[in-house]
Amino acid sequence: MRYFALVMLLLVLPCAGLAAQGDLSAVPVELEAYMAQSRTGNTLVDYLELENTPDGDVVIVLMDNATERILQVCKRVDGVLKTDISTVLGIPQEGENAYLYTYEAGRKMVRDWDGSTWTSDGLNFGVAVPDVYEETIESSVLYAWKDGGIFLVSYRKNVGCLVDIVGDDAVFYNTSFGLEGRTKRTMATDIRLVDFEALPWTLSQATGAPEIPEAQGMLALREQPVTLEPGHSYEVCVGPGRMYARAGNGKAQVSTND
Repeated sequence: MRYFALVMLLLVLPCAGLAAQGDLSAVPVELEAYMAQSRTGNTLVDYLELENTPDGDVVIVLMDNATERILQVCKRVDGVLKTDISTVLGIPQEGENAYLYTYEAGRKMVRDWDGSTWTSDGLNFGVAVPDVYEETIESSVLYAWKDGGIFLVSYRKNVGCLVDIVGDDAVFYNTSFGLEGRTKRTMATDIRLVDFEALPWTLSQATGAPEIPEAQGMLALREQPVTLEPGHSYEVCVGPGRMYARAGNGKAQVSTND
């Protein structure tokens, strides 16, 4: 496993700055027994031991086989590991050298998108997949215990894009130009229901807004959710601003009366 120590939502995390993975040459006895009873072909990739969680002492197990990567949350019951939650869909499947990570209790985190800070309680775990050079994180997912269950709190599906779940909202951050925006989330966040591949990784994907052609520099177009008050009408121009001609022979408008 690896421990993220200081900053939670960094979009580029040097692998050299993280602690080493779990020692697979010294696997706990109960985990050895658990893997021996696992489906034929499953191989242990990484494990993470967490104590005093709402579910007691648990072992997070990452394994794979010829077709898929599997994450399991195992409870210790009388010295034996019992599977509590198992998910394939809830973690990244693409890429090599996946590993488990956690934010240790007491570590202060900084959210890139608004500069706010919070202190980890240690009740979290995730799966990260580095890029081919193992210099940055290509994809990742982070879960935490809260509200009587284990829920998605952030994920990354691209080196430059990260999504943070804040209450009922999803906040989209891009390393190229900062905050994309936030919108009411529609994705399931319960670990048993999360489908990582189906998660949106841009604001436009989450809102259903049309994709804006990519561009560079200060004049690049970027989507941003806005609230239009009812009972108003707005001019419709052929470009982004009143310096552009008004469509419909100078008469086009849109109304929020409906």
